[in-house]
Amino acid sequence: MLEQKLGDLGWERYPPADPSVIQFHQRSTVHLITVPSDFSRISTVHMYDIVVKTRNVFELDLAIVMFKAKYLFSRA
Repeated sequence: MLEQKLGDLGWERYPPADPSVIQFHQRSTVHLITVPSDFSRISTVHMYDIVVKTRNVFELDLAIVMFKAKYLFSRA
């Protein structure tokens, strides 16, 4: 789901040096988005990174982010 959304926004999968992570990049920037390959290990830092680098699409509500993360990624 996240990979598809990032792909729709022009982010491409980047071959990581570490197999425990998945990385995405855009050809037009030097930015990388890095998330754990095991989504149960995703943290607020990862989500914040995604929001900052795609700020025109995703929103971050710090008051409920942990609840949403626990709910969304426990189902992955």
